Amino acid sequence: CGTPTPTPVTGAMEVDCDASAAGVQSDCYYAPGARFQVEVHVTKPPAGGYLLIQAKLEWTEGVVNYLPTSSPAEEALWPECTIAARVNNWEAFGVPSVFVGCAPLPSLPAGDSFTGAVFTFEFQCQGAPDAGSPPAGLPPNESILGLISSVNEPDPSQGGTIFVTTGSQSIAPALAGATVTCAELLEPGTDGNEDPDQDGCTTDAEAGAIAAQGGGRDPLYYWDFMDMWVNKQKDRRVNVIDIGVIVQRFGAVGDANGDPLDPPEALTGYHVSADRSPPIGVNLWNAGPPDGSINIIDIAAAVVQFGHTCA
Repeated sequence: CGTPTPTPVTGAMEVDCDASAAGVQSDCYYAPGARFQVEVHVTKPPAGGYLLIQAKLEWTEGVVNYLPTSSPAEEALWPECTIAARVNNWEAFGVPSVFVGCAPLPSLPAGDSFTGAVFTFEFQCQGAPDAGSPPAGLPPNESILGLISSVNEPDPSQGGTIFVTTGSQSIAPALAGATVTCAELLEPGTDGNEDPDQDGCTTDAEAGAIAAQGGGRDPLYYWDFMDMWVNKQKDRRVNVIDIGVIVQRFGAVGDANGDPLDPPEALTGYHVSADRSPPIGVNLWNAGPPDGSINIIDIAAAVVQFGHTCA
C-alpha cells in the first residue's frame, strides 16, 4: 500500500468580521446585542480557478449567535453561484458551526478566478457575552470566527473549507480567521474621544479598522499599544525610540502587577510598561499582558507595531 497523496494547499480564504467596512477586517468590536455581518472572502484563487466552493465557519459559544437566513441562497455572494446548500451544525461534534457550499449550474467550462466576498453571515453579540471556557488566550467576551480546514474537519461527510477544481479535485486553501469582542465601547455621556484604558489611543481610534492608526484594538485594554515612556513622557507613536527603550531593559525581571501608568525613574531595569506576553488572537499587535520578564517577545511586540500612531 502506498502513502496517500495529501490534498495540495493552494489559494486562500479569509474571514471578514465587519462587512460594512472596506477590505477584510480581522479584529472587530460590537456592543452586546448588536447585529453584524460577516463575510468569507477568496483572497487568492487556486491555480486554474475553481468550479465549486464550500466553507465551514465556527464561532465561540456563549459570545455570539449565528442568525441564519431563510434560504442559503441569501448567504451566497459568489457571482457564479446558482445552487447553494447549508447545514447548521450548531454544536455538532462540540463545535458550533455552519457549513455552506456553492456551485454553478450548468458547470463552468473553466475554473473561475473570482476574488472577494463569496459568503455572508449575520451574527449577533449576546446580551451578556460569556464563553464560560474560552479558547486559550481569549477573554470570555471574545469569539473566534474561524474557517475549519479539511484537515481538521470533525465530520468527514462535509469536507471542511475547500475549493473544487477541474477533475473534481479538492483543494485545501490557506485560511485566516477573525475575532469579535462583544463589549460596551462607550460609557453614557461619552463621545468616543476618551481614552479609558489610558494607552494613548481614543476609543474611536481603537475601534477603527486600520491598525496603523490605532485600530483593531480593545479600548478597554492597555497592553495593545507599545508607546513607551521616554523622560516620563509619551508621544502616542510606536517608533524606533520605543524599540530602543525596550532593548535597554532586555533581560530584566520584576513585578508584572506594577502600574504601567507610573513613569519609570530609570531607562534600564524592569518596568511593567515595557513588558508583554505573546499575542492574543489572530492579530500580532494585540499583545498579551505582562509576564514579569523583558525579553524578545516584548521587542517583537514593538517591532510588529512599528509605525502605528494615535497622535
